[in-house]
Amino acid sequence: MSPFATDPHCVSNARFASFVAATGHVTDAERYGAWVVFGGLLPDDFPPTRAVAAAPWWREVLGADWRHPRGPDSDLDGRAEHPVVHVSWNDALAYCTWIGRRLPTEAEWGVRPAADSNSSPSHGATASAPAADTG
Repeated sequence: MSPFATDPHCVSNARFASFVAATGHVTDAERYGAWVVFGGLLPDDFPPTRAVAAAPWWREVLGADWRHPRGPDSDLDGRAEHPVVHVSWNDALAYCTWIGRRLPTEAEWGVRPAADSNSSPSHGATASAPAADTG
């Protein structure tokens, strides 16, 4: 595998907001009007919704998107530097194109955790080639 690099930090809500403001990008979640949210973050009295078949702890939430991480009654107050959520592969690709980077390949993504666990890059991860960690 050729050397590659990933950003040292996830894409924050603030960085993603800059991208949206500059490009007018509408995320897949915004277009669909719903996304899946980890059930443990939802209130106990949250009404029943569809769940992901193989992972029922992920629940469909109408109005959930990157600006409304837990649904339409939530917002990003105090979360500007948190990693952006509810971003699809299409959204991540558009963001990477905007910043002049690329998404890691599946093989690169697979070795990245090993590189993160060491004080120096390993398994092909270096700071020389463009890539992006979309969080």
